[in-house]
Formats: sequence, structure tokens, C-alpha cells
Amino acid sequence: MKDNQTSNIASAFFSNIQGGELFLYCTSALAPVFYMALYERPGVGGFPNRSGHIAVVVILMIVCGAVFSLIKGDVDLHQEGIIYLSLWLYPISVLLLYLATVYHSARHPKNPAEKMRSQEEDFLKHFNDRHSGKG
Repeated sequence: MKDNQTSNIASAFFSNIQGGELFLYCTSALAPVFYMALYERPGVGGFPNRSGHIAVVVILMIVCGAVFSLIKGDVDLHQEGIIYLSLWLYPISVLLLYLATVYHSARHPKNPAEKMRSQEEDFLKHFNDRHSGKG
């Protein structure tokens, strides 16, 4: 029974990715990279290697979108090659998302609670200074 269940899971997985769904997952995993790479907040350093990161993401998204469109357009493609391509591109897109997340997190203050506390104290000081004359 266990072998039958394993083969059913594997066949279900491969039947799912034959429709090009992993290419969609690639593009959805890469979409947040644009936000993280392009978002600039004052006082926070720039995103390392921004243009290279975005260029790779754009190329991968174009390739994934094009292949998915070809699959859905019933263009005759080498099915096994397309499956292997999607099985390679998805981990690459997750790795790029991970790198972008690490870079994005590293740009922010090391102790956000302390930073927030100092901003709160500054706000209270300015507020009290403005309203200290009022009874």
C-alpha cells in the first residue's frame, strides 16, 4: 500500500506541473523581489547589487511567462524538458527570494525595538514641548 500511495503522490505531482503551474509559482515567488529591491526608506542603506538582482528576476519572469503561455497555447513542446526546466527554475526563484529577503532585512536597524523607542521618546518630547504652555 505504501508504494502505491507514493506512486499516486508522485503521479499527482507530475500531472500538476505538466500544466506549467511551477512557472506561475516562479513568477509569484519573484514578484516580492521587486518591492524589496526598489523600496528605499530614508536612513536605510541601498539594496546590494540591485540592478543585477532585478535583471535576473526580469529574465526569469519573462522566460517563465513565455513558457507558461506556450504550454497554455497548446504549442508542441518537449514535455519532459519543460518539466525539468520548471523543476530547476522554481528552486532558483525561491533562492533569489531568500537572498532578497536577507538583503532587505540586513538593511534595517539591528534593534528595531530600540529604534522605535527612541522615535517614541522624540515624539513625546516634541509633543510636550509644544503643549507645555497649555494648561
